[in-house]
Amino acid sequence: MKKLLLFTFIVVLVSCDTGLAPEGDNIEDPGISGTITFTGSWSPDVTRTHIVIFKDSLKSQSDFNALNLRYVSLEIPFGVSEYEYSTLDEATLENIQAEEYSYFAVAQSNTPALSLNRADWKVVGLWSNPVGEPEKIVVPPGTFLRDIDIVCDFNNPPVQPPGGINE
Repeated sequence: MKKLLLFTFIVVLVSCDTGLAPEGDNIEDPGISGTITFTGSWSPDVTRTHIVIFKDSLKSQSDFNALNLRYVSLEIPFGVSEYEYSTLDEATLENIQAEEYSYFAVAQSNTPALSLNRADWKVVGLWSNPVGEPEKIVVPPGTFLRDIDIVCDFNNPPVQPPGGINE
């Protein structure tokens, strides 16, 4: 009898790949997706365009740092009018977790190499409230946010955080 109980326990243990979670739960990897729309003319001086997400607000030039940066997309192709993104796709830096993010933007640079120097970047699109101020995004545990869209209007760029191009 003990052997039968032990065998049953081992079979149940091996077959429970999701632990004791109820069957049918769709727990997703945390993340964000949506569409970036570009309007107006791309500057011919732009060498790179990326989606960037920061944990904390960019209230000073020193807030633009590697410890605050949570996500950097691969380069967005030059001249596109729309770009579908997902933070689950391959990225230059990917550290999206279930937490609150204070600054989510599309930024462009004129430098040939990827740089963490704030002066090398101009924000061209921003997840913002109706007044144009950065809007926080909260990613709950087990949740993948969809339709987080940003419009980059080259003729009307958002207010720049401190220390960047064209401040």
